[in-house]
Amino acid sequence: MKRKISILMVLVLVLGLMPAYASEYVIQSGDMLWKIAKDHGMDYETLAKVNGIENPNLIFAGDKLNVNLVKKIDLLTTNDFHGNLVGGYESGAAKLAAYIEYYASMNEEGTIILDAGDSFQGTPMSNLLYGAPVVTFFNAAGYTATTVGNHEFDWGIETVIETMEENGAKYQLLTSNVYKDGVLASWATPYMIKEVDGVKVGIIGMSTPDTAVTAHKDFVGEYTFEDPIEIATALVPELEAKGAELVIVLSHLPAYQDFDTMEITGELVDFANGVSGVDAVIGGHSHNTVNGMVAGIPVVMANKNGRQIGNITLYYDTVKDEVVISESKAIEVRKGELEIEPMASIQEMVDAYNAELAPVFGEIVGVMASDLIRDYNTTSAAGNWFADVLREGKGADVAFTNAGGIRIDVMAGDVTMEKVFEIMPFDNTPVTTIMTGKDILDVLEQGATLSKGMIQISGLTFTYDSSKPEYSRVVEVVMADGTMLDLEKEYSVVTNDFLAGGQDNFKTLGNFEWSNPYSEPLLRNLLADDLRTKGTYTPDNTLRAVDIAK
Repeated sequence: MKRKISILMVLVLVLGLMPAYASEYVIQSGDMLWKIAKDHGMDYETLAKVNGIENPNLIFAGDKLNVNLVKKIDLLTTNDFHGNLVGGYESGAAKLAAYIEYYASMNEEGTIILDAGDSFQGTPMSNLLYGAPVVTFFNAAGYTATTVGNHEFDWGIETVIETMEENGAKYQLLTSNVYKDGVLASWATPYMIKEVDGVKVGIIGMSTPDTAVTAHKDFVGEYTFEDPIEIATALVPELEAKGAELVIVLSHLPAYQDFDTMEITGELVDFANGVSGVDAVIGGHSHNTVNGMVAGIPVVMANKNGRQIGNITLYYDTVKDEVVISESKAIEVRKGELEIEPMASIQEMVDAYNAELAPVFGEIVGVMASDLIRDYNTTSAAGNWFADVLREGKGADVAFTNAGGIRIDVMAGDVTMEKVFEIMPFDNTPVTTIMTGKDILDVLEQGATLSKGMIQISGLTFTYDSSKPEYSRVVEVVMADGTMLDLEKEYSVVTNDFLAGGQDNFKTLGNFEWSNPYSEPLLRNLLADDLRTKGTYTPDNTLRAVDIAK
């Protein structure tokens, strides 16, 4: 009997100490919203938000309030940072870190900072140091997790993992759909659970299946990239069983938004429409600004290079165990006008690396006589230069290179080695083979689909008709000597080792035996040497692929 009384007394004491949250509160005369919110364990802004109160200072006696305990969870996101640590044209790591710190301070207990992949590859500083400064930046900014983008494979995923380990990464690298031999890759962590403000948030990492064709075959050929919808559908219940109250998908899935209609399209939309139990989706890969709702799920993508911060806000009702309000927006950083100083520790790091690398980057290798412009959807001056350097360097009949491998435009004037690194950050090398005219035609037909951009060419020009069905668009091919392409004749061909694997969907190129790529100089160095030799280079703006339908 005494034991029962003791247990009862303990229960009474415990329950007496617990806050009693009613689901509804009737406003009394003299009530203040901030006081009601405090009594029910919330901040007044959240209480106002969930009750649709526009002016928190204007409430009326007799009105009813939902006073379930609602937690505000903010996701601050970046994507496709591509190692853009140096400020100037881009935001730079120091300014971006300061902006993240500023917005995180608005909800200190309830903010999670995430990155949606392609964090390292893309700038000379990051590339030469295999992303080490990016790890330092992400640590300082307080990131919780990143996902695996296609460019995480550019040096081999093992290199990225090693860089993170050696530099003491305090955040997780997540992906759930990179498989090897039918099971999740041994190095992959599929998800994590992060508790913020008492709410357990499950975070699933998701890579884009496009990685299989947009990363170097040597580094992704052993992997399969499984269907994101199927993987997420299987993992959501697993996370819930482990106590996750919210589930976020941190993905490198692409999306596009028409800001006239606000319509969102792309792989990210297909994913959001196909899953259930997911409370927010973050995307990347396509370098766009995207924010809105898809199938009731908030989605966001924050452009590229740290130009923006994505922000998804979830108002989670802890009594109902559901998100009652969700919002999505993109915050300007590069064009942002907040009067805050760049994060000093990050700026000092960037300055120190700049000073260390200045002897390499500062060398002027030549002069660009006029602007060298790239174009993804047709041949361009930049593409002509890349392809010409390849063909001339190997004495080949034909050269191919991919539009996606040309990363920036180069303005007229002095060209430093740093600029060469920026236009060609990838460690690609030239490789050669022999192809028939019919094989060359097949490559041109693939380029004319524009599915992965127009193939950049040297040694020939061609016309095509985009109104025709795919793979039957090429009308005429003229070789450099003025003769027509002979479908039966054999030609010497040079390309880069990325395309030689059949990547970017140029599958014909993957059918050949190519010369050893590891015995060749980097294409980047060939470009620099070409400038050194010529002194001044005048861009060739000739359109080498002409669409007669336009």
